[in-house]
Amino acid sequence: AQGASVFHSPAPTARVMEYAAELGRLFPSGSPARKVSWYLLLATLLRDSSAQTTLTVGDKRLWTISPYLNTMSIVYMWAPDEVTQGTAFVDALRSQNTSMIRYPGGDASYWNWENPSGKMGKSTLNPKWDGKVEPAANWMSLEEYLDLCKATGARPLVGVNYNCDGNPDWVSQSESVAAAVRQVEFVVSHGFRGAWYYVGNEDNVGHYWDRWRAHVTAMKRVDPTMRVFFNNNKLNPKLLTRALQEVGDIADGAEFHGKWPFGGEPDMPAYSFHQWLDEVPLVEHRSKLTWRQRVLQVRQAAHSAGRPDLLLANIEYGLGKPMYMTGFNKFTKSLVCVEFAMEMYISGYDLAVFWDTFDGGTLNDQDRMMTASLSGHRWNPMRLGMDMLRPAAGGSMYNLSTSTGQVHGFAAMDATDDVLRIFVLNKLEAPRRASISVGGASSLEFAEAMVDTEDHWGRRVRLDPHLLDGTTVVVMLPALSFSVIVLSTSSLNTEVVV
Repeated sequence: AQGASVFHSPAPTARVMEYAAELGRLFPSGSPARKVSWYLLLATLLRDSSAQTTLTVGDKRLWTISPYLNTMSIVYMWAPDEVTQGTAFVDALRSQNTSMIRYPGGDASYWNWENPSGKMGKSTLNPKWDGKVEPAANWMSLEEYLDLCKATGARPLVGVNYNCDGNPDWVSQSESVAAAVRQVEFVVSHGFRGAWYYVGNEDNVGHYWDRWRAHVTAMKRVDPTMRVFFNNNKLNPKLLTRALQEVGDIADGAEFHGKWPFGGEPDMPAYSFHQWLDEVPLVEHRSKLTWRQRVLQVRQAAHSAGRPDLLLANIEYGLGKPMYMTGFNKFTKSLVCVEFAMEMYISGYDLAVFWDTFDGGTLNDQDRMMTASLSGHRWNPMRLGMDMLRPAAGGSMYNLSTSTGQVHGFAAMDATDDVLRIFVLNKLEAPRRASISVGGASSLEFAEAMVDTEDHWGRRVRLDPHLLDGTTVVVMLPALSFSVIVLSTSSLNTEVVV
């Protein structure tokens, strides 16, 4: 009678979930009553199959997710002492288990680490420098940065200037190499042997390989345990092969930046909110490739070149210029950022860093960076979703197939192989009932979602999922949301697929 009542209900979703929970309490497994009840439940769910998405967790462990996806970027002249040296900021990074912090941002291509100007685009190495320096309290020094890494337990990712942003005549090669060596010595003296470095930033490294090699060779004499990246935002298999011929084994990684819908200011049309709704997975619109395709092509080229160990990174992913995004609000911009972060996990990057934590006080960046300076450096909604993603770093990747393209994600098992997290982004503008096949779970721990609010700052809310016979989770996903469902399980296959 209860099952029939659910079946004939005009809006059965909530009652189906309640009824499913009742089955386990009322009828023993295999009993005729339970079988009949399951038929009624199945019929109810199938009655409106167009309003339901079926998701299935794969039964093979694909790879170990890099621990360096839960990271942070700091543009040094945007990081005032009043924020970065405050206990709230330090405690937030520590509680979020931030694994790596990038510094000083893109200014690595031209900054003078020993005498920074504190101003964007201004280098004290430039013979035409105007002599103006921003008050030290308004920006972060290298020492302050290393203190932050020490306080939060994050590994440093330090930028090194090697060609003054394509102006090698500013400083001789020998002087520049000596400055880089002193910089590494400074980092090591502060307790960070084995730090990671990116040498240069968007400065046409293909024209300066000799100079790049000279810097890295000298740096590695000081600390042979360091990891070093070169940058080329246009990186593709051909360019990578050519680069590896130039640098050999001295480069530990290659990194290429990218924004959504694209970076820079090309002669390309803006992308609308509704175009984004239909785009799965996200595309880098300059190359017309998804991020999954880009990293896969480059990784295959690295294997072919005899460098399967080459680390691949995007240390400046985020949103493009505001004029290229139309119809978005604060929350939906953040949801794009969360989806972009999720793509870094699904694509198998070794390192990914969102750009940027701070916004430099510019009004048009208030919604596209991690914090909003004009709102008291309040965290934008993207932080909610990225914090939900954080536990997947270092875990095992599992595929999550979907019957609805706009409802997608992945699953991750933690390092102990007893907690499964299912991450799902719902890009539909209406709530969506999801039936998730998990293959076997002992219990449902909890589920929550990042959702919009009237003021578009967003919030996290608890969901009310139901685990049916230990094999299927039924949950209602809120409209335009990012959700995580956490289960205890020991039945998934932990064999690695090579």
